[in-house]
Amino acid sequence: MTGALPAAELLDIVLRVDALRDAHPRLGALGPALAGALRDLLGADEAALYVLAAGAWSPASPASPALQGLVGDLPRRADWQHHAVGDAVAWALAPAGRLLGAVLARGVTLDDATAARAAAFVSQADSALAHALVSEALADRNAELEAIYAIDRIRDAQLDFEAMLDAVMAEVLRAVPAATAVVGLARATEPDALARLRFARGTPPTDAAAERAVEALVRDAFAARGLVRRDRVGPWAGALCVPLILHDLVIGGLAVLGADLGPRQARVLTAIGSQVDTAIFEDLSRQRLKRIFKRYVSDQVVEEMLHHDADDYLRGRRREVTVIFTDLRGFTTVSEGLDVDVLVAMLNEHLAAMTEEVFRHGGTVDKFIGDCVMAFWGAPVAAPDHAERAIRACLALRRRHQQLQAAWRARGLPAPAIGIGVASGEVMVGNIGSERLSSYTVIGDRVNLAARLEGLAAGDDILIAQHTLEGLGDAFTVEPRGAVVVKGKTESIATFNVVDGPHLPVADPPD
Repeated sequence: MTGALPAAELLDIVLRVDALRDAHPRLGALGPALAGALRDLLGADEAALYVLAAGAWSPASPASPALQGLVGDLPRRADWQHHAVGDAVAWALAPAGRLLGAVLARGVTLDDATAARAAAFVSQADSALAHALVSEALADRNAELEAIYAIDRIRDAQLDFEAMLDAVMAEVLRAVPAATAVVGLARATEPDALARLRFARGTPPTDAAAERAVEALVRDAFAARGLVRRDRVGPWAGALCVPLILHDLVIGGLAVLGADLGPRQARVLTAIGSQVDTAIFEDLSRQRLKRIFKRYVSDQVVEEMLHHDADDYLRGRRREVTVIFTDLRGFTTVSEGLDVDVLVAMLNEHLAAMTEEVFRHGGTVDKFIGDCVMAFWGAPVAAPDHAERAIRACLALRRRHQQLQAAWRARGLPAPAIGIGVASGEVMVGNIGSERLSSYTVIGDRVNLAARLEGLAAGDDILIAQHTLEGLGDAFTVEPRGAVVVKGKTESIATFNVVDGPHLPVADPPD
């Protein structure tokens, strides 16, 4: 067919398409340019370019309903050359036998001359399309990588949760220009249920119906567990939403609303979503970690934990620890003669002082049992010297309580002494309980032994057994207290009272 064209006309077509390819390397500009050139070349009423991607035809230039109707009839195999319905004709763009797209024209008389011009045009347009698609793919991949790196930087900045969401959505709108971006957070206790929406820059739609439409879009993405596209959502023309899934759990949805939301935007949004789910999950994990452990350990210990895998701390595991129980000797008896307000004030003073010292020495407060404090060292952050840390803390607890005793006596109140029992060894540690009620705690034989030793301790005693003594250095002074058989055991164990030892090189808390 092309041989029927004069050489000058053939060269003109080749040069014209080649110039368009050089001037418009991206598909968004090349599509309309090629369509316009084909329309002028054939004297057609209109022309359009369509691209075949993932088995579906998508427009790379505007097309009337008449041409859109022709697209639905186009073959998806690479062995066709042209397809005509009435005065509408499509030509395949298939460089090297691979079908990439098609150019369409309407209002064309398909005679030999028209066919020859079209063939000459197609022979150049197919390579121009292939070049644009490669450029598009590289640009898309660069955009995806830039977005991924940007989300990584946001995550590494360790912003608080709301600030992190704002930064993420600002990056989404930079990478995928749209009217607004939305993050929908899933309800933790109800998989695939929506808890709340967070709009970019904190600007939700003023129309309640529009917000419900966005909620429906996000829930559709939850249900599909994949990209969802809508031509219209509320007042926005076009919407894309990807679910945020981590470890097969839907934790939210990320959506963009409005503007041009085609295949390229879908790819970039999907790439961002693959990073955002981790960022949100990690931040939620950090919040959960802080929420759970702020009751048990100091802020410094929590910060140390946040530099490690949060899941490890909550999952049950065996760990070498030292457990202590402290108790006010005879407090139940003396409390019977106290006014309840005075009793509560004394307990609060005592428990607050004990908690402060445990935290100051890097320990974990397990629980309060009346006037008893249970604490341990060696978890959640492992400490090979857990026994030494615990005994230094016990010395500080005793000294701090003696300060309280002096203050109570000055107020004319009873001043019971403190007794402490300590045991070291392997326990099970983790977040233990039910979905409705759980706590971070230790369980095991050494826990029971520490409780038994506390029951045997006299006022101001720090009673330990052999396995704790073996973990102490020579700087501690201990005195033997003899062998005892504790409840639940058949063999006697040697016990020792810690008289003195090294203290933390920090000033004592004020009286």
